[in-house]
Amino acid sequence: MNKFLIKGKVWTGEPSSPYAQAFFTENDKITKVGSVEDVEKYAAGMEYEEQDFKDNLIIPGISDAHIHATAYAKQDLYLDLSGVTKLEDIIPIIEQKATELPEDQWIRAMNFNEANWAVPIKPDLKFMDSLNVKNPVLISRYCGHFHAVNSRGLKESGLWDKQDVNIPRNDDGSPKGQLTEGAAGEIIETISSIYEKPDNISALVEKACIKLASMGITMVHACDAPSYALGEDLAACQRLDEKDALPIRWACYHDELPNYQIKSGFGNEKLFVAGFKIFADGTLGGRTCAMREDFSDDPGNKGLLNHSDEEMAALLKEAQKRGVQVQIHTIGDKALEQTINSIKAVIAELGEPALPYRINHAIVCPADLLAKIKEINAVVDIQPIQAYTDRNMTPLRVGDERMKTCYSFKNLYDTIEIVTGSSDGPMENPNPWLGIWTAVNLTEQDNSPLKHYNRSQRLSLDEALSIYTVNPWKALGKGDSYGKIAEHYKADFTVIAGDPFAIDPKDLFKVTHKATFVDGELIWKA
Repeated sequence: MNKFLIKGKVWTGEPSSPYAQAFFTENDKITKVGSVEDVEKYAAGMEYEEQDFKDNLIIPGISDAHIHATAYAKQDLYLDLSGVTKLEDIIPIIEQKATELPEDQWIRAMNFNEANWAVPIKPDLKFMDSLNVKNPVLISRYCGHFHAVNSRGLKESGLWDKQDVNIPRNDDGSPKGQLTEGAAGEIIETISSIYEKPDNISALVEKACIKLASMGITMVHACDAPSYALGEDLAACQRLDEKDALPIRWACYHDELPNYQIKSGFGNEKLFVAGFKIFADGTLGGRTCAMREDFSDDPGNKGLLNHSDEEMAALLKEAQKRGVQVQIHTIGDKALEQTINSIKAVIAELGEPALPYRINHAIVCPADLLAKIKEINAVVDIQPIQAYTDRNMTPLRVGDERMKTCYSFKNLYDTIEIVTGSSDGPMENPNPWLGIWTAVNLTEQDNSPLKHYNRSQRLSLDEALSIYTVNPWKALGKGDSYGKIAEHYKADFTVIAGDPFAIDPKDLFKVTHKATFVDGELIWKA
């Protein structure tokens, strides 16, 4: 039996009729939405199963519009430093791991965030070599844009003498033991070949998909960035898909254009190529994002653009000519300005793209650039949770005046046609309710306002839900058949435990789910 009558409080995602009491699914589609009476009348004479979720809110399946999904799945393979509160806490974790491995095997640890430490010092070569281990060691910041490596690791990888702007050196020319942006790529490939085996990764991906489904997520926009230790493993996904065992949908962005001619959308309804990912700059945490003015806590440093204007325009032009959608990582306002100008130049030459350009992050977004984003009809992919996790760091980097234009959720929502919500996991927890809670409140968990933030930039709960459900599918050009509980749409939906509209907004981060469906089939149940 593939027909279900679903009852409950229904938030449809359709502004003209935002609420319903019931809907009917046939195979993978929703075929009727409305009152219980209307839906029961439609279903009369059919054989179906009824599921009544009573006062629990049912919403369209949630999308994470920017996540490094395979990296999220692989977290358990490596040491987790997310709970570390000071640099010295790393020492026993690494030294204990060394007792479990041969001396020639790499040790990798991930997810430290010094911005939340009382003394925010990043590890360097002196610290790395002070570890009482003989193994080569790589430690990665949670953002994936900064790594620290010991002397053995630098020498074995050939980076000790390599001249690269992302391998900073002391005045005497010796390496600092710190690698920024993609400089750790070769080391990461080496480590991956040791720890990451095909069957193992497929199992981890399947497990991660179910965990995401438990958060209401039915779709991920998976962003490939192997040189940042954030590579996607589409082969693992394909192995699952071939066995009809891929629980949720994957739209994949790769950091290189394929060497064969395909357009965005190549694949199937569960797993498909979405586009091309470009990094215009780095991060605020690493002071590597490109800024118009100096970092407030680092005079003389404006960060770096990863590409010249000519290189950026050439990349965009080639992708648009091939019908490949482009997503551009831009955090600093200088990078945002370069990205906008490059898109504008390419559109002037080639016309409007088949699918809109996607600007990812746009954390520092002054009014003049906001207006220009609207002119080029770009999508903006935001990560509201980062406003919370970076609440101690960002004000230091940009100062009070520029903070007025950071994390401009409401301005973006009111100005840009399509704004999407995401986590940037595994750097952040992919639980969408942490992002929704942040966007709606901009407070600490004790409900005190976030210092230095412009709280006029908060979203309503309806607006926040739309950027996580309806809008990500619009960004992919598939908003006419996914992302809503509406007739003829795919039957992807999730059931929330209770009704988020009925609780105090300050408690939204506590929201959990009861069940999640993809193609009308139950894929997870509490």
